[in-house]
Amino acid sequence: MIGGWSAGTQLAYKDGLQMLQQGLDNLETTAPNPWRPGFLLLLAEIHLNGGETHQALSTLENALQLAEQTGERIWVAGIHLLFGKAILSQDSNNIQGAEARFKQALDVATEQGAKSLEIRAATDLAGIWQAQGREAEAHKILTPIYEWFTEGFDTPDLIKAKKLLEQLT
Repeated sequence: MIGGWSAGTQLAYKDGLQMLQQGLDNLETTAPNPWRPGFLLLLAEIHLNGGETHQALSTLENALQLAEQTGERIWVAGIHLLFGKAILSQDSNNIQGAEARFKQALDVATEQGAKSLEIRAATDLAGIWQAQGREAEAHKILTPIYEWFTEGFDTPDLIKAKKLLEQLT
């Protein structure tokens, strides 16, 4: 499944999709698996990268439902984060829908202490607010999360956050 996700997000959308779907099908024939929502998240990412936004949204909805049923919340912040991106991909004017998902992702990530997801969600939310002329709010939400980090400033997430913070000041 991981190989399928990797292939699907890099170059070979259809090959990766097929590999990941086969892995998910094989997983269905075994015992229930708490990792299934995470694998559905990966599948949704492949769909989104392949331009299949409707399928990505449907897969993310399934992942959320499954996470609710099982009570396994480790994937929920990531699911909401990708949900927001998929909403914007489907309709760039659906700012409210994406904003709501980014807020949910941020809330869950904060609750879980998942700082990498927290910085991603805060950056995406701050980006929306910046585009709406809400720079002060964007700066206020992003700054404390960014300042929490003491290393990793060369990672894509922190580079993106820093660049946005520089634009906000």
